[in-house]
Amino acid sequence: MLLLDNYDSFTYNLADYLFRSGAEVDVLRNDQFSLEALQIERFAGVMISPGPSTPENAGLLMPFLEKYADQIPVLGVCLGFQALGILYGASLTAGREPVHGKSSEINCITHAMYEGIPLRHRVGRYHSLCLDNMPDCLELTASTADAVPMAFAHRSLPIWGVQYHPEAVYTEFGLRFIQNWVNSLKS
Repeated sequence: MLLLDNYDSFTYNLADYLFRSGAEVDVLRNDQFSLEALQIERFAGVMISPGPSTPENAGLLMPFLEKYADQIPVLGVCLGFQALGILYGASLTAGREPVHGKSSEINCITHAMYEGIPLRHRVGRYHSLCLDNMPDCLELTASTADAVPMAFAHRSLPIWGVQYHPEAVYTEFGLRFIQNWVNSLKS
């Protein structure tokens, strides 16, 4: 598994969840590789970590996704969610209020990403930007009570994204969510 690190303090918590889900993990910083030299076929999937700023300011994140997103399963977390949304046509806007270190209840639809997880549960949020104008190719799989997009799945590619942090201590079922993603790569 490749974990693309966007210089976030939570990256190694995500790496631990991947490891605990049975995956071998290589962590690569978003500005310390060459797109041409990267051997993407070595990996079963790619997780895009959270990070500061915006996707456009995250090293090689957007060029990486433009080149590889249709070639390998991807899970985007927070900044990774925003980057995937932008890649497929969503817009990124300022949220109603910053939600850094806050817990919110989300409402989910029945989807493989939420197998074994209640369709209503609490998640940890660390963001001030939100996706808007979601394109038809992305199925919204979770949102807050006030309709902030919290998760999506691409309709025809093995791409998932979550705005919240599965690895945060106040995200319920975060490890199970990561296990569901890792298990989806085996089918």
